[in-house]
Amino acid sequence: MKNRNFAIEYLNSTVNKKLTKTDFCKSKSISRNSLNMGLNSVGIKIACKTRTNGNK
Repeated sequence: MKNRNFAIEYLNSTVNKKLTKTDFCKSKSISRNSLNMGLNSVGIKIACKTRTNGNK
């Protein structure tokens, strides 16, 4: 429930200004993973970044 509240606060704070997840998480002393879990709980899907190495 706490992560969900952080997610809602993040969404409200990004409406009028550009705020990165990193900046928000630092200001609230939470991890990006916690924020992502909260965003998922309110129905926002986070695209996973996969690392690809073309020099195999």
